[in-house]
This record gives sequence, C-alpha cells and structure tokens, in this order.
Amino acid sequence: MFFHVDLKHGGDNSIHLHAHGQFSIKYDEVIIDPSFLFYLYSHKIKKSEITFYLPDNTLRLIERSKENSELRQFLKSFLTFFRYGFSRNIQEDDWSLFFENINQMNIKPITLEMIQPEKNHDYYYDYLKHFQDTDFNISMSPMINILGDCIGKIMEFSRQTGTLILTKSRRLANLLREKIISLELPRRLAELPDDFDNAFRVKSHLLNRIFNFPGGRTTKFFIGVCLGVGGFIHPVIGGLGVVFVFIDP
Repeated sequence: MFFHVDLKHGGDNSIHLHAHGQFSIKYDEVIIDPSFLFYLYSHKIKKSEITFYLPDNTLRLIERSKENSELRQFLKSFLTFFRYGFSRNIQEDDWSLFFENINQMNIKPITLEMIQPEKNHDYYYDYLKHFQDTDFNISMSPMINILGDCIGKIMEFSRQTGTLILTKSRRLANLLREKIISLELPRRLAELPDDFDNAFRVKSHLLNRIFNFPGGRTTKFFIGVCLGVGGFIHPVIGGLGVVFVFIDP
C-alpha cells in the first residue's frame, strides 16, 4: 500500500512526501512502547486475547527484575524516562501491580529473527548507532543499549509488518524526531487515508478491552506506524529512509 502525504502551510512551505508501507488493522495485535509499560504501574489491566508485541531484551529485563533489585532500579529509570505529563514517581509498592499486569498479558517478544535486514541495509543497527550515547547500556549477554534496541525493534517490526504502535506519551515521537523523519499529524487537521481512520477505531476498541476506564471514556493514548520513504519532491530531506507517522487523536 502506498501513501502520498501533503502537508501545506501556504506559499512555498509545502512538503510532498511519498511513503510506502502497510497497516495491519487488527483488533487483537498491537506493539507497545515503554510509556505504555509505565502506565501499568498505576492501572490494572483486564484479561484479554490481545497479543502485545514487546522487544525481547525489554521483556527479559522485566522478567529478571522480578528477583533482582539492581535490575529493577534500572528498569525503573528506563520506564520513568518515558513518563508522561504529571504522572507520579514509581513507588516500591507499585511493583506488585506492574508484575501482576505483565503476567496477565499475552506478550510476544520481537526478536532479531523477526526483523531480518534488507539486502542492502540493516535499519536496526542504524537505531543502535543513533542511541549509543544514551545512559541505558546494560549487560544482557552481551552488553546492549536497551533504548536503541527497544526503539530499533519496535520501529522495524512496525515497518515490516504494518502493526500499529500504541503509546501513552510523546517521548517516542520526540526521540525519533531528532533521528529520523517524523510526522506528527493532529487528526482534525490531517487529510488521512481510510486506513488511518480505521486505526483510530481499532485503538479505541483495544483500549476498552485492555483497561476499565471510569465512565467508559478512555484516557489519551497515541498511535503510530513506521513506513518506508519512497522519495521527496520538496524539500529534500535526509534520513534513514523511513518515516514515523505519529497521530494525535
């Protein structure tokens, strides 16, 4: 599936972007990012048949943190990095609810085998390189940067499968904006293909199956997807050859 996105600001300030990719519009599969995990410290999840995709090393870190206080402190720092708004700090008592939620979820790891590099390029290692100077290096046999590993696997799995990314904060979009081409589209202003509009209905359906919200109204979450870039007409912009489309509902 191919998309032609036109962003116009008047005069010569138009951007014409050709992007290609797919959306996997499914009611039972979604990629989650660390900001979603941060939300699990304070909100109980419902049992469902939804499959949640999470990078394998992030999942390993969570599992090992159950019995290791040092790793739990590292996990706390990592997830707090993705915190949102005026959310409170993670307290020691919050871990029981967090791990209870994790145990309730059907989580499938995103492995390197699931994001095979293309013939001429390995995008995953580009993400590792971009985030190698951050403070989230940890020995997981071997030493890895958990931030670059997490973002690389989320983005590549989304790009290759079309699976939507469900996120609670803007942190992922802000991080990517500094590294790759990133479009943040307010829904009310964007002329989006039907596939985007369907994605909003999927998001609402997923959230109501995942959480019990007071009054039935969901709190604010965002959705995103990674697409390949076919080319630019104006202006010429460099990047990895991918674009992250982040939609503000």
